[in-house]
Amino acid sequence: MRITVVGDVLLDVDVQGTAERLLADAPVPVVDVQTIMRRAGGAGLVASMLLADGHEVDIVTTLSDDDAAGHLRGSLAGANIVASHSGIPTPVKTRLIAGSHPLARMDEGCGDPPPVTVTGEMLDAVAGAEVLVVADYGRGLADHPELRRAIAERGLDVPVVWDPHPRGERPVLSATVATPNLAEATKAAHVPAGVGKDAAAAAHAARALREEWACPIAVTLGEMGVLLADSAGAPPSVHPVSKVTSVDPCGAGDRFSSALAVALASGASLPDAVASAADIAALFLARGGVSALGTRRTPRYANSPGETGSARERHGAIVAMACDSDTLTPEDVRRFLAARALGDSLVLVIDGVESSVSAAEAQHIDALEQALLALECVAEVVRAPRADFESLLRSLRPHVWVESADPRDGGRLDPQIAAAWGGQLVTLPYGERHIAESFGRGRALERASAMAFGGNSRALREQKPSEQKLSEQNRSESR
Repeated sequence: MRITVVGDVLLDVDVQGTAERLLADAPVPVVDVQTIMRRAGGAGLVASMLLADGHEVDIVTTLSDDDAAGHLRGSLAGANIVASHSGIPTPVKTRLIAGSHPLARMDEGCGDPPPVTVTGEMLDAVAGAEVLVVADYGRGLADHPELRRAIAERGLDVPVVWDPHPRGERPVLSATVATPNLAEATKAAHVPAGVGKDAAAAAHAARALREEWACPIAVTLGEMGVLLADSAGAPPSVHPVSKVTSVDPCGAGDRFSSALAVALASGASLPDAVASAADIAALFLARGGVSALGTRRTPRYANSPGETGSARERHGAIVAMACDSDTLTPEDVRRFLAARALGDSLVLVIDGVESSVSAAEAQHIDALEQALLALECVAEVVRAPRADFESLLRSLRPHVWVESADPRDGGRLDPQIAAAWGGQLVTLPYGERHIAESFGRGRALERASAMAFGGNSRALREQKPSEQKLSEQNRSESR
């Protein structure tokens, strides 16, 4: 599938490191820089995502001829870039990140641009598009009259997904759907204070914009999903998404609009396309978000320290266990709940997922991962090829690794490997039996429970009755 992306491009730079001390003369962190990552931003990020998905991509934009533009062209290698000369420096947005937390952003060349130039080649690229994504980043390209006219005409025959910007014009009348986020939607619709927050404000804004813009409106709501106002006068519908543990939502809207365009071009109805794109955006965040682009492609296989090394920072006392990639049963869920009670968070490892799988197998694994992330007791899901299982565990370094006591499973982890990072290995019997200590380490499970609750008996008392009973039985058995 060939997809045409129209919009402003800019260079995104992530300067990432660690912050363990404050500046001597001011209460600000000192960041020891470890990596600097450059990638295409704006409409370029949408194009990068579609390239990573294996699609052919045309990108219609304006570009400078400076060093930053050179980085952009390198990031977009594989795309057919149809661009006019901008005549100004490339906009650069640099984020300073400590650990997994952004501290500041520095913008260069992001002021008001001069009027853009649109060439005949750019108009021809739009006229020949099979599907269009307009990623408006407020720098004037999507406002150009000739380009808007070309998009409007092509939109009579092919899907057009329009991601608007507060400084940009409204979508063309033939747009299939517009995809503002909540802040953009409420601002564009002039939602008055007191209407409500989140879903209430989104519904109010979506209905108003549906009438004003004369096209369906899909308002992205972060962890609440997407609210779709499809038909004029009809109540909007909410499409929820699985719970995602992510500290960096950057790029989620671009992932949603790009996936939505693909689904529409594949023949899906608008509600089905919105639901599918919302799930893909959630999965994009769960797999690392923009930090994953350029370093690995979907699906994500967590088998290097760079992918899992910050898990302890994100999740506290980690309990980890393997998950069968074939089925998910009620007994599995009971085991997950029991394991979660041993720490601050549960990380599930889908074991034996190889990097080369069929399309049907990949779809099955994606569906399983979504089902697991929907469980309240699960903080994160990672995948491990069989040959890299131990290296994954060495980088994840869980405080507690839970083995199944089912003799058919066999032991996955050598206790000495867990001991190398101070982790404890426990077994979780199958069937109706209770968790018991493994490999004869006197009070390993009791120490694991103490680690999970910080030695605080109040935390144990405040557990749900079923969790408290399980923990009391665990302590009794460990003695």
